[in-house]
Amino acid sequence: MWHDTRRSPTGGEQRHASDASERLRMLRALPAEDTPLSELVAATGDISLTVAREALQRLARVGGRGEAEVLRWRIWRADPSLLGEFASCIAALGDRRAIGEALAVLRCEDRGDRVYWDRVTAVALLGAFADPATGAAIRAALVDPIGAVRQAAVKALGRLPAQRENQLAVAACLSDSDPQVRAAAIGSVAARDPNPGLRLADLAADQSTVVRTVLARSTMLLGEQPAARLLEDTEIRVRELAAQHAGTDAAGPLAKALRGDSSRVVRMVAARRLGELGATGASGSLIDSLCDPDSLVRVIALRSLSRLYDQGNLLCMLVGAIGEKTGEDRAALLYAVKRLDGARECLGKLSALVDDPHPAVRVALGELARDVPESELLARRGSAREGTVEQSPHRAKELEQKEVTR
Repeated sequence: MWHDTRRSPTGGEQRHASDASERLRMLRALPAEDTPLSELVAATGDISLTVAREALQRLARVGGRGEAEVLRWRIWRADPSLLGEFASCIAALGDRRAIGEALAVLRCEDRGDRVYWDRVTAVALLGAFADPATGAAIRAALVDPIGAVRQAAVKALGRLPAQRENQLAVAACLSDSDPQVRAAAIGSVAARDPNPGLRLADLAADQSTVVRTVLARSTMLLGEQPAARLLEDTEIRVRELAAQHAGTDAAGPLAKALRGDSSRVVRMVAARRLGELGATGASGSLIDSLCDPDSLVRVIALRSLSRLYDQGNLLCMLVGAIGEKTGEDRAALLYAVKRLDGARECLGKLSALVDDPHPAVRVALGELARDVPESELLARRGSAREGTVEQSPHRAKELEQKEVTR
């Protein structure tokens, strides 16, 4: 049923089945109760990572001592992508003999490249069991010459109960020479260190894109300056993540990104995040973004403004801002007004724009007043001016042409 290029401990060849999706379907069709464990064990060696992962997850729930023994043999030859699942499954089955085997590997004096993956596997096993007694052995792996071993050790220490010596050891890895190790340390420090912002701030200037990308997910923990640095990063993905995870301390840099970032995605995320943070101090930037060249940025900016203010106050703010804009920006704000409830109540204040020299403004005003009779519109305009409407030559000519047509 299962296709495996490896040999089992007894030397038997695994059976070959059809395509991976069919094997996955057959695996999921196995009964929840009285599951044939031999089939699950065989499936852990499938060449499809999806099939093998599914089998490991099921074995962790229903397996026993015999299955754990087979897995203890297989983990040392497992696909690197499945190492975590193998270790977690063995730990779930409670086979603590794996701890002794892992410690023996780490005590081995051979530190050559040929056996480094055994040390990675050993550290992963210790991390899966999360036994505080193994903390010293895992910390010793932090000075391994191979970066992958140190990275695994950082992750393993993050799974152990919080202890000061473990936290200090992980924090020291923030200056490791390997960027993957530094990136792994960020997650643990962010989750467990009592002062994560102070420890992580300097990494905003890290030369590795990998490190800065991981750090951006913890922007909320950083102060304004490191957050601003991430929001101005050369990599779009870093700026996007920094905007998505920014905190209230970064409202200013976030508003700056909304106004001037070259990426529409970053501007969209910044507009959304300012609304989520309740950053009323950035309302000016959000109003300016209603004139953004990208339609999605404009929509999200209006939604954020609607979260910050009730419709009445927001309408007053937008109507006031229209007078400060020119050309197409005035038209953009008119379209924003049109989306709000009670927009037509503002027609009296806006009707003077029928004489606006920019055609886009007149078109936008026409959209806003589409179903309002012209006489009513003119009446509202006159009421707003407290007198008769003075028509511009342009508007007078339009009315004259309408009369001729009639």
